[in-house]
Amino acid sequence: MRTLVLALWLSLLLLTPAAAEPVRLGKSEFNHGTSVDLLALTAEGERLVTSGGDGVLVVWDVKTKQVVHRLSERAGAGGLENAKAIAVSADGKQVAAVGHGPKFHVWSMETGKGRTLTFPGAHSVDHVCFGPKGRVAAYGAAGNGQVGVWGEGASALWIKEYLGGPHRLSWSPKGDTLAVLAVYGKGISLVDAASGRVRSEIATESPRDAVAFSPGGDLLAVTERGRVKLVDPASGKTLRTTGAHGASMLAFSPDGAVVISGAGSGHKVHAFEVKTLKQRWAIDIGQQVTGVSASEGLVAVGCRAPQGALYDLKTGALRTAKPVHREPIMALAWSPDGATVASGRDRIVLWDLAGKKVRATHDVLNGNVKQLHYLPGGDLLTLEGTYSTQVRRIDARGKARELFKTRNPSEGIAVSAKGKLFALARYRDQVLSIHDATTGKEVSKIEGAAFEPAFSPDGKLLAFRGERLRCWDLTTGKDAWTREGRWASASFHPKGGRALVSAVARRQLIVVEAATGRELKTLTGLFPTGPAYAPQGDLAVLAGERTLHLLDCATWTLSEPRETAGIVRSLAWSPKADRLAVGLQDGSLSLWSRSDLGAK
Repeated sequence: MRTLVLALWLSLLLLTPAAAEPVRLGKSEFNHGTSVDLLALTAEGERLVTSGGDGVLVVWDVKTKQVVHRLSERAGAGGLENAKAIAVSADGKQVAAVGHGPKFHVWSMETGKGRTLTFPGAHSVDHVCFGPKGRVAAYGAAGNGQVGVWGEGASALWIKEYLGGPHRLSWSPKGDTLAVLAVYGKGISLVDAASGRVRSEIATESPRDAVAFSPGGDLLAVTERGRVKLVDPASGKTLRTTGAHGASMLAFSPDGAVVISGAGSGHKVHAFEVKTLKQRWAIDIGQQVTGVSASEGLVAVGCRAPQGALYDLKTGALRTAKPVHREPIMALAWSPDGATVASGRDRIVLWDLAGKKVRATHDVLNGNVKQLHYLPGGDLLTLEGTYSTQVRRIDARGKARELFKTRNPSEGIAVSAKGKLFALARYRDQVLSIHDATTGKEVSKIEGAAFEPAFSPDGKLLAFRGERLRCWDLTTGKDAWTREGRWASASFHPKGGRALVSAVARRQLIVVEAATGRELKTLTGLFPTGPAYAPQGDLAVLAGERTLHLLDCATWTLSEPRETAGIVRSLAWSPKADRLAVGLQDGSLSLWSRSDLGAK
């Protein structure tokens, strides 16, 4: 009797101790694990702080590239997912972060111990900066916008309201003046740091996004209409201005000789000589810039990638190893001989497993690989594109041939067991088209919305989701059965026609008979990724966010979970079922043996 498994989501099981991962490929330096949204260097360049979407601040030793602290809720924080701002004190002894809500957090860089401060009356805190003697200033979204200053105690020394918020802040090196930039106001208010009284105002043009005192305190830099403008804070006079280049963030080098700008809506970082504002260098990092920071000899740049990158302050040359993948690995496939693993998202990488190195790379449409499949003869079939679709076939020599292309996006591709056909879920076209895998020619199609198709091992059935779950009989050209509800994906067992099909709403795994859809067994679990079946069919692996679960396909029982080194995005078994490839959120690839997984 052939069976099918329907997967619905539930909560994660309790974790067991993690097994050691014998191989980890492509792990980059200063790899935060999720997109690095913000970062900051200490002035001497000894420490780098990164912040991402995981609610954790990571403090790195720049020389050793090792983690010094992981600052999170356990260290007194909370709500730091996608933090709005971070700052490092001038002496490098403290780091502060602003998350969501009326609180912000300050930690000791040495001990990792922290304290939480509350901005009274504010529904959120959006910016923070350090002054001398442990003082910290923050902007709170309350009324027209308020700025407060705190000392070592829990209560603010003063809180004042300034028009034109939100505000960006910079403390003068002497500590007597606080620059308050009103993003939607008239410009910059220079405020007495002891009382909050406005001493003077400097008019600037909108849009304006960032302000920074030079280390000597004799200059004030502001981003204005995508330019960097240098102002004399004493007179308010504009001294020099760059051309427009999309500048929206700023950082001075510790000696005050260079000002760095980042284009928050673009991919470029610029360095300018302060004396002349002549461009020293400009680099295109290939992704959206999220933060810039400078130290002695180094510039740190954050982007929508799991890694923080360091560049040479003098030349702009990259000082950290270039990552293999800049984005999560969303697609994996093993070559039939087990010698190569193909991984994909921002590009396709072919890994030589014997040498544990990259053998080849391929650029892809829109920088987005959705799925990869090795065909029995060793060619690689790819599904690429974000807003459009391209299916290619890459041979062993690396020669790529386009099989199919359409202007509309697709959501899933399946390859028949013998590799002669592929099914493409073209949801925008409201069709599941079936193609010859050699020529790309369409041979048949199924009308209706289609996502995540899967062939049965004998090639007679095709399961996919749309408005309901459908199991299509390719022989009769009709639905073998359907199942109502919100379903996520389908994948047939490699032996005997069983499969896993996941449904979003009910958070369960349901085993059904493949020929009829009759329900056989129900399991519970939250498994966003998988299943990946071992080729022999004795077991499958399902993944929670940071866990791997073995499923015994004889008894349909789940083992205790194994904890992974990061968020799991893709899974694939080797042809001999002796290793499992796991693609992680941080763009690295880990390889697990059966014993690592607790399998015999």
